[in-house]
Amino acid sequence: MGQSLLIFGGTIVTMNPKRDVLEDGAIYIEGDRIKAIGNSKDIRREYSADMEINAKGKIVIPGLVNAHTHSAQTLLRGLGDDMNLFEWLTKIIYPIAKNLTPEYVHIGSKVAFMEMVHFGVTTVIDNHKDLSSKDAVIKVADAAQEVGIRAVIARGVRDWVPRCEKWEIPRFTVPYTPEEEMKITRELIEMYNGKNELVTIIPGPVATFTSSEDLLVKTNKLALEYNVPWHMHIAETQGSVKACLEDNGKREVEWLYDLGILGPQSQIVHAIWLDEKEIDYLAETGAHVIYCPMSNMFLGSGIAPIIKMIEKGINIAIGTDGSASNNNQDLFATMKVGALLQKVHHLQSTIISAEHVFEMATINAAKAMGWEKEIGSIEIGKKADIVIIDTNKPELTPVRNPISSIIYAGVATDVDTVIINGKVVLQNGKLLTVDEDKILEDAKNKIKELYKKAGI
Repeated sequence: MGQSLLIFGGTIVTMNPKRDVLEDGAIYIEGDRIKAIGNSKDIRREYSADMEINAKGKIVIPGLVNAHTHSAQTLLRGLGDDMNLFEWLTKIIYPIAKNLTPEYVHIGSKVAFMEMVHFGVTTVIDNHKDLSSKDAVIKVADAAQEVGIRAVIARGVRDWVPRCEKWEIPRFTVPYTPEEEMKITRELIEMYNGKNELVTIIPGPVATFTSSEDLLVKTNKLALEYNVPWHMHIAETQGSVKACLEDNGKREVEWLYDLGILGPQSQIVHAIWLDEKEIDYLAETGAHVIYCPMSNMFLGSGIAPIIKMIEKGINIAIGTDGSASNNNQDLFATMKVGALLQKVHHLQSTIISAEHVFEMATINAAKAMGWEKEIGSIEIGKKADIVIIDTNKPELTPVRNPISSIIYAGVATDVDTVIINGKVVLQNGKLLTVDEDKILEDAKNKIKELYKKAGI
């Protein structure tokens, strides 16, 4: 059965279908599952637990889901300031990537996962692409398990067709043939999926300008075969759309639609430069969009038309993107900016609400992974991924609407306790799973070493 845990006395934001908010609520957990939810007095009378957490004066929410990032890019934090996407790729990402080793990936990912847990993230979709060897992906998985975060690792695959040179995107040395890329991804899926409680592997072709038609079709078939999502950067810049038009005669989403790739398994990241027809294609096929407002602003890429997408019934999740283009893993700030960006873009304060963006970081993200029966809300039978927020802070005094307070007033450091898979990973703001001071010191030394090798 595992350890039992009882949380009581808090304001529980369930995100269940009725969007119930329970005052003086309680949650009883056995092992990795929520077994009971209700009034504190009733739950405490009916259940006793190995461990109790008094959440009086605190807000209890579902664990947040960071639906797109690149954890190893923590090593690059601060290097890509004030650059556009292709300049950033050329001057920062590629020189660093050429010098990455699995050991660098391990320490960078571990620091990122520590940061995310501190900021209330219990599940992350980590698009690992900068060193996608089997050993490097295993190191990302190791880092997730050491920290205790639930990680969906979208292994980056590419086959670098001629459009890379045409659009002055440097040819990155790829050590694998397309056949080897598929073999490695399949081996990793077989190694982790359904066998590891925290790690899931999915295929993640990096972008249209690094992928052939054959690679896109084959990775999509692999996702369907294993019933996992398919994750890809799409229409992030005007340049990538222009490249796709010249090489394929079609815009990016249009190309995927005609290839028969779009569907409920598709996670379309960024989706900034879309026309009306492409939005209709996403809606028609049930594809999911991952909104990364901080990164889109940081790189000057544009503003995703998520209001039009929401109106068409498209499911929207939200992500921070990597620390090389954000520059942190703060999903609280990302939610706030994500809402405010749409308000100012449309010159309408009511165009999107705090509740909308909170859904993106919880139940919508769960839907994007096909896991809405497992995570994304606090409901009986679901995984016990729960975050407790301390409201005894100046910025959260007073709390009228808990969701509004979290999104518009709160900061990520208000997170007090994080429970993942029924285990307390963060308590009173302190990580219980790893020695943070040692890891951070090691990371600083490794980063200096990496920069020297890369000539940065």
